[in-house]
Amino acid sequence: MDSRYAIFLKRGQHDINIKVGYYTQVLGLGDVPSDTSVESIHSPNGSDNPLGALCNFWRGAENLQVNSDTFWAVSQSSPLRRMQIYGNLSLYEMDS
Repeated sequence: MDSRYAIFLKRGQHDINIKVGYYTQVLGLGDVPSDTSVESIHSPNGSDNPLGALCNFWRGAENLQVNSDTFWAVSQSSPLRRMQIYGNLSLYEMDS
């Protein structure tokens, strides 16, 4: 894959739902997570791939407030840092 994506969000409340795809980083530009809020953010669970979440890596989200339930299904190199989540955080675990 030749493309990488970075989504920078200014301070404020953003009424958006963000799907954090492969090679994608989402960052809030405020001083603290509550400075930049989004409606929802999630990573795909890889259900279209037999390996599921094991193929979901090299993505991340940082310094955001999320105002709903959050689903994060990833493998390695997939940080979820400095997040303030108002809802449930579900971490995907692949059945073995």
